[in-house]
Amino acid sequence: SLATLFAALTACLVGVLVVLYSIAADAENSLLATYGIKVNVVVAIVGFVFTYYTAPLLREKFIKAGIFGIDLNKRSTKRSKDGSLLRHPETNRVQGVKVPEAMGLIGSTA
Repeated sequence: SLATLFAALTACLVGVLVVLYSIAADAENSLLATYGIKVNVVVAIVGFVFTYYTAPLLREKFIKAGIFGIDLNKRSTKRSKDGSLLRHPETNRVQGVKVPEAMGLIGSTA
């Protein structure tokens, strides 16, 4: 399930960070200092994989939770003939493509 995948990826990322920072605690023989760029690349790749696989899975959840905006620059956003935005008569929301606004949370978590 989505929650299990999210928890597993988060646990892996936390585990990697704990190991790296425990190694870096010994400053004289620090593998982190010696292989710093390589370690940063590995952490970046883990963060990318985490974001790449969880963002599409969480997109609909953010929209269902009501955390979205409308992309005003799409051609599919409904406008009147004079160019003003059309709103739904019941909800008063602009009618257009829904964009999950909080997707940055996923990338910042990684």
